[in-house]
Amino acid sequence: MRRRNEVLVGGSILAALATVAAGIIWLGEVQLSGPRRLAEARFRSVGGLGVGDPVTLRGVKVGRVDAIRLAGDDWVAVELRIDREVELPGDPAAVVTPSTLFGEWAVTVVSRSAPFDDPSVPAQFAEAAQAHGDAAWPGAAQIDISQLTAKAGQIAGDLATLSGRVESVFDSAMAERLRTSVGELAELASNLQEFVRRQQGKVERTALSAERGAGALAEAAADLEAAAARLDSATGDRQLQDILESGRSSAGDLRAASADIRSLTSAVSEQQGSVIRTIVATDSLLTRLAEGRGTLGLLAQDSALYHETTLTVRELRKLLADVQANPRKYFKFSVF
Repeated sequence: MRRRNEVLVGGSILAALATVAAGIIWLGEVQLSGPRRLAEARFRSVGGLGVGDPVTLRGVKVGRVDAIRLAGDDWVAVELRIDREVELPGDPAAVVTPSTLFGEWAVTVVSRSAPFDDPSVPAQFAEAAQAHGDAAWPGAAQIDISQLTAKAGQIAGDLATLSGRVESVFDSAMAERLRTSVGELAELASNLQEFVRRQQGKVERTALSAERGAGALAEAAADLEAAAARLDSATGDRQLQDILESGRSSAGDLRAASADIRSLTSAVSEQQGSVIRTIVATDSLLTRLAEGRGTLGLLAQDSALYHETTLTVRELRKLLADVQANPRKYFKFSVF
């Protein structure tokens, strides 16, 4: 009986040692059936990749990460130990990606000529190939889900800040101040219109007087020219003729000035109507805002939309926080 117990104890110890050895071989990825080849890839960043993480090809595990070390010029060198019998794609490259939502990472062996949804991956390949040539595989790293959720939380915070600013700007006091300002602007426009009307009458009277004066001056110049012609015919001196020609030129300039004054009066009259229409439209818009009509009016008068928006943003933050804290509650993954 005692000998039988010793045999059982010895057998149990041997079985335990065999189990431990098998576990060590399985966890350490010890290759017993044949040698493995070693490849090196260069990355700018490897995220959460660690030694022992799997290396996959088209979704099949073909090796593991053997070593990770810092290289020169801000590069990271990753040594990949891959099964020798695996046929690698032409022009191979390596992509570091998160394999699960729980911080597990993997290296995927791809071909540089394959299409990628993320445009940053080919750019990273090109940078690594330019820096190292054929000495190492070009590598790229893709963003993980934690960074995406953090960015979503930042966007939610920005939405909450924006809604708070909208509430602080479009309140009833601001609408009343805007309405008062528009009233003052309308009064100023009315005064300006009256001033323009008075000045327009004066300018028209001045232009008419100038025109009459120009006509009288032209008649006088004609009479003087006739007299000068008679005087010139009586004498051989050309001085009086030159004076009369200068007077005719001055009369023409006075007519041109009178026409310019009339054009200025017409332009002022046309712009007066545009200014009045603009002021009336602005007064109508701010009146609708103060009375609560339209989208901006509803935002200024009713705070329910703001409170609902703030509540929605808070719920979105809670949901994102719960997804980060309890991802198994929303996603289900199965290894086998």
